[in-house]
Amino acid sequence: MGEVAQRHHRTAPAGRPRYQRFYNEALAIMGAKDRIPAPRFLNGQIYNFWQDEQHLRGIWRRTTLADYRSAEPKWETVLDIDALGKAEGKSWVFKGASCLEPEQRRCLISLSNGGEDAVELREFDLVSGTFVEGASAYRAPSRELPGRTPIICC
Repeated sequence: MGEVAQRHHRTAPAGRPRYQRFYNEALAIMGAKDRIPAPRFLNGQIYNFWQDEQHLRGIWRRTTLADYRSAEPKWETVLDIDALGKAEGKSWVFKGASCLEPEQRRCLISLSNGGEDAVELREFDLVSGTFVEGASAYRAPSRELPGRTPIICC
């Protein structure tokens, strides 16, 4: 354990004078209001996962293609991860969604508690904007399930 503590000390932020500057720059970039939302086409609409000062854990949101092309798209929140975590007493982190082809109406939402590797998969209906009632949640040990395609983000 002594070797671990020694290595940690060498790599800790206090031992790296440029750390705070890099951290502040990265934080400013991630919080920039002029970021371009990365689109994902699903069920005839544009989806995007977004984090900002009001949504620290993030929101999964959607808009139309015409609106996305405008200077100020009107986004509709589909899933608020902060609100979900507060309601359930968990520190949920959105790890992505994998939607059933070809309709792309039902998706498996991948959530991890506190950002751990293990995820909980829940069935979500894009049309109603709700988790499917009566569907069971599945806790997977990692982001990829045997025999399944990897979870695709946003």
